[in-house]
Amino acid sequence: MESLPENLLLDILSLVPARDLICNCRLVCSQWRDLVDLPVLWKRKFRKRDHDSSPKPLAFYIFSRLKKNLIKNPDGQDGLDSWEIQTPAKGHWETEELSIEDSKSVSEMLSPYKMSNFGRNVEDAPVQLYCFAARNGPCSKSQLITLKDEGYWDELMDEARPTIEVKDCFSSGYDSCYILTVKLLSADSEVLKEHQYEEPRVSTWFPVSRTIYDYPQGVRHILFEHKRHMEGCHPNFHKYIFPEQGPSEDGEPSWRRMRVLQSSITLHPPPKAVEDGYYIPSMRPFLQA
Repeated sequence: MESLPENLLLDILSLVPARDLICNCRLVCSQWRDLVDLPVLWKRKFRKRDHDSSPKPLAFYIFSRLKKNLIKNPDGQDGLDSWEIQTPAKGHWETEELSIEDSKSVSEMLSPYKMSNFGRNVEDAPVQLYCFAARNGPCSKSQLITLKDEGYWDELMDEARPTIEVKDCFSSGYDSCYILTVKLLSADSEVLKEHQYEEPRVSTWFPVSRTIYDYPQGVRHILFEHKRHMEGCHPNFHKYIFPEQGPSEDGEPSWRRMRVLQSSITLHPPPKAVEDGYYIPSMRPFLQA
């Protein structure tokens, strides 16, 4: 078996019942584990539907084991790459490196929410964090996610309809409003469901977590957008209250920036699968099936 090419091994594994794949084959060696976790194998299993492979446990395994953040470059370490930028008037986006003190405080605040890489212990969190900063006026940035390109094929989305979890972290400043918009789109870009969250004038880091479910069939794309909208707060009022917060290097007071980091969209098992007893904390769903 060790000398067989991987494509032939995949063909053989696709004939094995799903329960045996997870509870036995996946434990043989690291190569088999990696093969069992490939989306292409579960795509075959989902379509084939052998006698012990109903859609619910199959979908549970796929979304439990293969979940990933669908947002590219969520915290600005690669500049503005992967983001579509809209900057009307003088507003613009920049990336910045947080101080070590700010990075630690953000990590401690985010760790209970298990956002992206922050599901670990606080002491294991990265020391240095990056963020996006919106300055000098209203602006927005977005990403369009094509689910098929991420390994979530059409039939899987329509039959399983996984839970879509959206997370973000922001500080909007005293004269602006943070707006998060998530649109579930069809193949021809029709909006099938839309969620919008707004929060004005937040001076400290604030986590956002929203779950989207019970949406119609036909979702093929997800549009994620966060926006800085200017509020009618008079700047001299804040200067009077917080005189120590002077201008930054670009001349804009620090309290006027909107900053965001650790945006994420992840797909999780559908609620019905959890209700039917397929949820197991150890991520071994077929033990009770």
